[in-house]
Amino acid sequence: MRLKVDFSSLHRAVKKMGADKIVVENPLKPSIPELDPIDIELTESGIEIQLQDIEVRSGLIAYKGRQVLLYIQDHGERAPVALGTGVSPYKYHISECCTLKDMRAKNRFERYVVTNHLSHLSGDF
Repeated sequence: MRLKVDFSSLHRAVKKMGADKIVVENPLKPSIPELDPIDIELTESGIEIQLQDIEVRSGLIAYKGRQVLLYIQDHGERAPVALGTGVSPYKYHISECCTLKDMRAKNRFERYVVTNHLSHLSGDF
């Protein structure tokens, strides 16, 4: 059974809005957008940043427009102790908090990493 659908009203509405016409070569084949290099880094190893590079949007931490987790990757001597107890050595930040404000005040920016890839992180948030 062949369906006949009249989209003329929709096309008129689109034209009235002034939208550009998009030509799709094969509408059945999905188009895959190219990923921004920042998105690739954020989902793989994360990006080392300065605290001044993060934005706070509605209380949540963002980096270049992307919502992220912020943490210190290298915990030095404390990591083996934490790993031995099964407790994650990482403290994750998803929003502006007193710890981040304190780190800014002390100019301790050097070790922070942002990511939005959750599967490689362990522990409680």
